[in-house]
Amino acid sequence: MHSVFAFRVFLKLTGFDRNLKPGAYTLREREWPTVVARKLTLGLTDDVKVTIPEGFMASQIAERLAKAGVIEDAGAFLRHADAKRLEGRLYPSTYRFPPRYPRRRPPPS
Repeated sequence: MHSVFAFRVFLKLTGFDRNLKPGAYTLREREWPTVVARKLTLGLTDDVKVTIPEGFMASQIAERLAKAGVIEDAGAFLRHADAKRLEGRLYPSTYRFPPRYPRRRPPPS
């Protein structure tokens, strides 16, 4: 399907338009519209998923984020977390970061 308009009509007619999930997706040039619609409705994104288990200390979180490529410098993250007194306030969960997430350094405290 070479037309954005035609793809939007396809989504509307099939009902896929009601369940689209935001995110960054990798799509191939000649991918079938049904395959693309399925990816968009199931949320099959290219996001980087990072799980922070309960009980992790800020230093462990910094290491995990650096290993996943979400941050460049675990030490800078840790200094920022210490300066803002975030220890114990960084909640356990699975976080999703878009690919090529802006790995900015935190502002100086």
